[in-house]
Amino acid sequence: MYSEELHTPLAKNERAYQIWNDEKILDNSLCKSMIKWNELEKMLNYYLTPEPFFDYLHTKKEKMTMLIIENKDTWYTMRKIMNEQKGECYLGSQEIDGLIYGEGNKITKPQALEEYEEKILQRKCQFLYWGDLDYTRN
Repeated sequence: MYSEELHTPLAKNERAYQIWNDEKILDNSLCKSMIKWNELEKMLNYYLTPEPFFDYLHTKKEKMTMLIIENKDTWYTMRKIMNEQKGECYLGSQEIDGLIYGEGNKITKPQALEEYEEKILQRKCQFLYWGDLDYTRN
């Protein structure tokens, strides 16, 4: 690898593959420690990519209301209803612009919704939740 290639920012997994032919090596705790200890983060010039969600956007507005649905069957049914609907869609009196399938704990990852809002949708969002809160055991 040539040092000029490090001048161009690259996604973390792509940079890892470019250097070590292993896209997951930068997730390894030993590798993370070595990079942090040697202060190599800036030199590697990579960025983190947001976690994608299964979503359905019925409308796109400057400020959107997104309904997070925990159950896959419910998400699919709501998507089908919204897809068939012409014009605005409401759940009770609340207008809904789109749906996100929560995929269990994936939606609760720290900063997941903020990254989705900022980097994927590139819009301000109000998030509503439809589902149950399951007790998790360690």
